Amino acid sequence: MANGTKGIGKPDSDFVRVDTLNHILNVAVTPLHAIDTVMMQITGKTQDVLLFETSTIGQCCPRLVLNSVLYNGSEVYTLAKGPSVAILLK
Repeated sequence: MANGTKGIGKPDSDFVRVDTLNHILNVAVTPLHAIDTVMMQITGKTQDVLLFETSTIGQCCPRLVLNSVLYNGSEVYTLAKGPSVAILLK
């Protein structure tokens, strides 16, 4: 589990799947608010901050979309630019 903050500074947990063969972490974040923050720390490395901004689109069948992701303050994903998967190297 990854420690994150959801809402007004309330710690919560999110799903992290570790692919040890390919050295990949897959993080599943379920946003509860328009802006959510996840803080992760890999042993021996500095703490990383992911900032997610979401919105709901559609009126008859609303769905949640990911507008942008910042990784340690740098933009790594926007809805307008893509990609659908962001690869963050540590």
